[in-house]
Formats: sequence, C-alpha cells, structure tokens
Amino acid sequence: MSEESKLQGKIVKAIKKIDPGNIRVHAHVASAYTGRGHADIYGCRFGLYFEGEVKLPGKEPTRIQQENLKAVARAEGLSWVWTDVKQAVNCIKGIKRIEGNLCHAELSTLSNEPPQTNNEKQA
Repeated sequence: MSEESKLQGKIVKAIKKIDPGNIRVHAHVASAYTGRGHADIYGCRFGLYFEGEVKLPGKEPTRIQQENLKAVARAEGLSWVWTDVKQAVNCIKGIKRIEGNLCHAELSTLSNEPPQTNNEKQA
C-alpha cells in the first residue's frame, strides 16, 4: 500500500468520527469504469457535497484532478486538496448546520488558497 493510500485511509477514518449521524464519507476506488481524475474521498455533511484529493506534502494534483475539483466547486459543492489528517478534519468540521436543513461552510477554515494581499482584494 502506498503512503498516499495510507494517508487516505487515515483521513476517511478520522472524518467518519467527526459526526457519525450527519456525515457520509467514502474513498473513491479507481477502476476502468469510473473514469480518470476523480477525487480520492467524497461525501456529504448536512446535505453539502464535498470531495477531497489526497496528496503527500509537496505533491500536486494532476490537471484532470484539478479540473474535476473545480467542477465540484462550480456545482456549489466543496472541494479540497488535503496533505494531512488535521487539514481534512478541519475542513469537514467547518461545514455547519445553521437552520433546519440549511447549512454553510466557514470559509476561513475551508480554503486551501493563501490569504489575499490587500492589493489583490482591491483589484
């Protein structure tokens, strides 16, 4: 088993412990039938769909993986690239129920993007 697969297993196990009654999470098993570029982990918390691509530190997702993660975001799901268990758990914990079946994601805890500089914010 590769180091990335071991990390993927640890992340799935940790996410399942967050809120067992309100979360579904699965590891994607690649095959000839599933197509290329799917995220390693996918699930749903409080009705909000998410995907996570697991990479070892210093590694980057492929172009097709990046395109698929962006497609999830365009469809109003959440998508990330995770390099450790704590990062993944923090992202999933950031998905909150706010009223009835409505939910939101605390973007400050979810973003994989670096904070914007003041010049970028003004542009």
